Amino acid sequence: MEETRTNDLPFWVALHRVRRLGRVRFGIFEAAFPSMEAAWAAGRDELIAGGLDARTATEVVKACAETDPDTEMAGLAAAGIRAIPHFHSAYPERLREIDDSLPVLYMRGQWLPEDEWSVAVVGTRRATAYGRQAAGE
Repeated sequence: MEETRTNDLPFWVALHRVRRLGRVRFGIFEAAFPSMEAAWAAGRDELIAGGLDARTATEVVKACAETDPDTEMAGLAAAGIRAIPHFHSAYPERLREIDDSLPVLYMRGQWLPEDEWSVAVVGTRRATAYGRQAAGE
C-alpha cells in the first residue's frame, strides 16, 4: 500500500504548496478521495463535497491550474531535496507523533537511526534573504 501511495507523491508535493492546506485538510483529502491525484483533478464542487470550505476549494482549483506536479518534483530533485509524505516509513516516527505534523517533509541529506533525537526542521513558503542565509548556515 505504501508504494501505491508513494506513486502519488507528485500530487502530494504540488498540493502541499497550496496555501491553506495543512495536515487537517490533507486528512480531508485522504478521507474523501482515493488518491491525491484524484483530489488534484477534482473540481471546486467536488472539493467542497469532500469537506473543504469554499475559499480553500477555490484556491486549490486555482493552484492546480497554475502548477505542474512533475515540474515541482523536478525542482526538488535538482536541489537535492527528497519529499517524504507522512505515511511513508522514512518519515521520522517522533515527528509523526506531533498533532499538527507536516503532511510532507522535505529533506536534504540522510536520515539515520542515530538521528532520532536530533532533528531540525527549517521551512517557510516565502523565505527572506536572511532566512535563507541562516538556514544554510
